Amino acid sequence: MKFSLDERADVYTVSAYGPGYVEFRIPAFSIREPERLQSKGLKGDSGKQKICRNVVVSPGRLQEWPPASFAELEKNHFQAFLEMEPEVVVVGTGEQSHFLSPRLIEPLLSHQVGVEFMDTAAACRTYNILVGEGRRVVAALFIIRQL
Repeated sequence: MKFSLDERADVYTVSAYGPGYVEFRIPAFSIREPERLQSKGLKGDSGKQKICRNVVVSPGRLQEWPPASFAELEKNHFQAFLEMEPEVVVVGTGEQSHFLSPRLIEPLLSHQVGVEFMDTAAACRTYNILVGEGRRVVAALFIIRQL
């Protein structure tokens, strides 16, 4: 049986990741998006966007994420995701998995939004799978440090 990947052109998806970056495919509706992000110091060309900072991505949105490290996370960082109306939030915690106090993710839990913590590589893969299923997912990704 032959399988082929059905890539959605209408949503942001992760096309590559590695130490120091995550690269996204830019959806057709957002053709000028790479220029806007590039002006903020993010790199992009020909329908792809290579980001070297912590980032939040959903099917229709790509933006920088303010916390510089996992230790700087606060309740308001998770509260902000509610406006995106996710079913689930996937948090990529860098090179290794880390877990947060339920107190910090309470805004999501109280709205019955699932929250999963995993290393950033796994979060990138999980995000793509959930987007492919048409789920309302938000991924908050800490960039894997340069080795």
